Amino acid sequence: MRSHSWVSVSVLALLVAAAAVYLAITLVGLGAGAVRVGASTAPSGTFGQLELGDGPYDFDYVWNWDFRSTDAESDNVDWGFRFIFGNEASVGYVKDRLDGDNNDPDITPLLNVDPWELCGDPCNMYAYLDDGPEQGGSSNWNPDNGIKNNPTCVWNDGHMRVYGRNDHSNYSLGLGHYVIATTHLDLEAFSLDPQECVHRYRSDEVHEDWWLDRIQNNLTGSPYDWVVTNNAVYWSNGAGTASDPDDIGDHYEQLYHSDGWGAYVSVSGDH
Repeated sequence: MRSHSWVSVSVLALLVAAAAVYLAITLVGLGAGAVRVGASTAPSGTFGQLELGDGPYDFDYVWNWDFRSTDAESDNVDWGFRFIFGNEASVGYVKDRLDGDNNDPDITPLLNVDPWELCGDPCNMYAYLDDGPEQGGSSNWNPDNGIKNNPTCVWNDGHMRVYGRNDHSNYSLGLGHYVIATTHLDLEAFSLDPQECVHRYRSDEVHEDWWLDRIQNNLTGSPYDWVVTNNAVYWSNGAGTASDPDDIGDHYEQLYHSDGWGAYVSVSGDH
């Protein structure tokens, strides 16, 4: 891993369930902003490591993008992070509530397709999560294949990957049990060759709002009582400009557009 200098960015106060929860964020090695992401490469100035927690003795360390393998380099990224689910969150619990299946709650469209059943390990991406003293001897690298609403080669799939230590959760005094998530659209369709799938992917502010609406419309009331604070987390991974999906191009092209801000969602009921 390359060496980096530490740059202090901000301390954000989150009011969650009437209690002040503090999220201190420090970025590693960030320069000036850039405009657009190409396939698997973060734009200059958007790639860095964060400290999450209630410091100075409560910091966890994460990168602000997930990766295509266990190699934390700017030319190996998949998507920038957009969500923190905290308080009583875990990977399984967040997915189970958001998938819309099994009446817990019922949400349309269903996100109950397991990408692992479609393509196995290649569906996994990886997040680097150093959970501090709670981590013990477990690995910093955590894979996830996510949840989505259709099998591959179907246009306009919602796809979220959720990351927590040991496929469960991270912990800090400030955030409680928390997980972090990326979101994107799988803009997949068959090409003229019926055996070939055209892969296009898009992660933008409009799709982030789609997930926020899904949460706010279905999980903020009783009995779930999740609390959403939008634009509460500055990931400093903002880049790109909005564009039509048809502009993405063919075969494993992806478009990324973010203002760098993400939501904090306080989750109740798992611990």
